[in-house]
Amino acid sequence: MTSLTSAKLIFTTLQPNSIRKRSMFKSISTTLAVAAISVGAFAQAASANNWGQITLANDSPYFMNYTVMSDGWNCNDAPLRGVSISADPNAEVALKILRKDGHGCNGEQGVFLLQMPMPTYKAVPLPISYTSDGCLVDPHDRAAQLGYQLNYIVEMEGSCPNFRLRITPAVQ
Repeated sequence: MTSLTSAKLIFTTLQPNSIRKRSMFKSISTTLAVAAISVGAFAQAASANNWGQITLANDSPYFMNYTVMSDGWNCNDAPLRGVSISADPNAEVALKILRKDGHGCNGEQGVFLLQMPMPTYKAVPLPISYTSDGCLVDPHDRAAQLGYQLNYIVEMEGSCPNFRLRITPAVQ
């Protein structure tokens, strides 16, 4: 807002006194036009990445709680660290994703780990990695990059930017 006020002051200060009163409306409309352009540029910059959605399908007879871990979290505007969502047995919940721009994240993928306590054994975290378009990397490939295998069944369905991950506890 300071830059817009400064632009208005500069515009009106440069005009001779006799013209100032007659062009007050012109000065205000120019200021509003500058404000509209600035807001439009901000809105365009803020939406450089697309929102995506991961639907977590709890394909089990158990209540499941999915928590975004602090470890392994980078380049996300959403979800934030520590966010938890719960799914009833054989139900689905949605998790919105949005990759961060700037802060060293340009060209990087949004990544985070989902902790899912399995009722009958200790499960490894589910690694999530996605692009600015909301395209998801196969969690099995991401786990292999991190040096481990998933110890539950994950089936990936859908396309950018909306995916469904059907998660089933393995028989132990």
